[in-house]
Amino acid sequence: MNEEVTGAEGPTQPDAGSERRIGVYICHCGGNISDYVDVDKVIDGIRDDGDVVVSRTAMFACSDATQQDIAADIGANGLDGLVVASCSPKLHTYTFRGVASRAGLNPYEYTQVNIREQCSWVHTDDHDGATEKATDLVRAGIADRPEGSCEFG
Repeated sequence: MNEEVTGAEGPTQPDAGSERRIGVYICHCGGNISDYVDVDKVIDGIRDDGDVVVSRTAMFACSDATQQDIAADIGANGLDGLVVASCSPKLHTYTFRGVASRAGLNPYEYTQVNIREQCSWVHTDDHDGATEKATDLVRAGIADRPEGSCEFG
């Protein structure tokens, strides 16, 4: 997993009204995404966005190893929101809700951003446009994680 951890001060529990602590993971999908979307540029584009604490790319976000890494990041960095940019929510919503749940995070604090079908597959002739659109969709996913999340567990 390519990694960039920002602001990792260790595990914390957010107080009411405090800033969110969001982890963002961008999947290569074995080239289905990264052949058309510059995933490193997407990470660079969102890395410093307000509440992003962890930002990483993964060859296959759905793999067992990456799922374990995400769960470890949730605990180690006190994440209270999770955004995974990969393929269709129809395919992996329950996969990543399960990761969140196993790590003690409310599974509904997870947002799936579909950059495979909505960016790489439809913009095969425009890599810059696909990358820009993916960055915008990931930012929308980050914004979807509102403050004042629910306790879980």
